[in-house]
Amino acid sequence: MANKIIIVKGSPRKNGNSAILAEQVAAGAEAVGAEV
Repeated sequence: MANKIIIVKGSPRKNGNSAILAEQVAAGAEAVGAEV
């Protein structure tokens, strides 16, 4: 059974550092088989 991960972006900037970090975390989690 794959892990399920929820990523919540709360920054007011669409393409800010928080959004970039969240996208990288999501990509890494998906790479190891987690459901994002």
